[in-house]
Amino acid sequence: MREWTCSWNGIPIVVRSWTRWLRTGEELLVGGLDVDRNESGLLSRMSAHLAAPISVGGRRHNVEAILAQGQGTVRTCCKIHVDGQVVGGDIAAKLRAPEVATWEKVHEAGMLRYVFGSGLLRYGLPYAVMAAAISAPAAKNRSVWSIVIQWTIAGAMFGLAMTYFTWRSSESAFNSRQEKLRGEPKFAA
Repeated sequence: MREWTCSWNGIPIVVRSWTRWLRTGEELLVGGLDVDRNESGLLSRMSAHLAAPISVGGRRHNVEAILAQGQGTVRTCCKIHVDGQVVGGDIAAKLRAPEVATWEKVHEAGMLRYVFGSGLLRYGLPYAVMAAAISAPAAKNRSVWSIVIQWTIAGAMFGLAMTYFTWRSSESAFNSRQEKLRGEPKFAA
């Protein structure tokens, strides 16, 4: 089990992540009270987003924890946010998960812009170039252009599929976050 802790306005915030057999889970505790938790299959998702509204001194605040693989590491990292500001966790780590503010802009632009604007460049093009470079030496009686066309089509198909799955996963996490933050405060101090 991994645990990240911080204190915000004197209130302890704890995020825990665990793996048991083929299950993984995360929980967010504010002032010792469990305000949000996830549990799912080990390979079912790449990141987790915990969120809950709290009330401190009569004012509403949003507490969030984003857990994902850190860029350049193989371990899970966590950032703890209160009202959009990072207050704890792996503050300096860059997570391999969409940031909330970034995803709000992407969400507003729409799926087609995401698919054709960034998805094909991020997934399709690298796949096509790598696959063509690997298979070109093995193709003895084929022209270079037939290999390029074949892998360009395959790369585009792969890019579209991966982008669609990335969009669906990110959109689901974004909608889940919005739903959680619309609810009643789970902690009051």
